[in-house]
Amino acid sequence: MRGSQTEASIRQAALTDPHPNPRLRVIGTLSNMPEFRAAFHCVAGDKMVRTESCQIW
Repeated sequence: MRGSQTEASIRQAALTDPHPNPRLRVIGTLSNMPEFRAAFHCVAGDKMVRTESCQIW
């Protein structure tokens, strides 16, 4: 799903909406997954590899 928002509406949503915006919902999740990094051969320094990844489970 693609969407278009103005910078002002993105900022307003960040302050009032408890849900992440669609871009971060996908990129944020995948960039924390070791399975994603392994499947796409991502290495340190790539945009989709976080320097400090988060693992909840």
